Amino acid sequence: MDNQDNLIPINQAAEFLGVSIDTLRRWDKSGKLVATRKNGGTHRFYIQRDLELFASDIFAMATSWALSGGDF
Repeated sequence: MDNQDNLIPINQAAEFLGVSIDTLRRWDKSGKLVATRKNGGTHRFYIQRDLELFASDIFAMATSWALSGGDF
């Protein structure tokens, strides 16, 4: 399957993850969650599967934190 078929624009990616667009821009800049760019590179897109994996990692980390009593 071609990843081009599963590209999500930054506003939809932010909504999916429950974060702001600015957070996604910071994560892209830091390499935490890298965006794909096309058409001249001015617009960020995210691969749907990457978002799903990232979201499951966040959920697992939050669950672990909650079960530990919140001490990390």
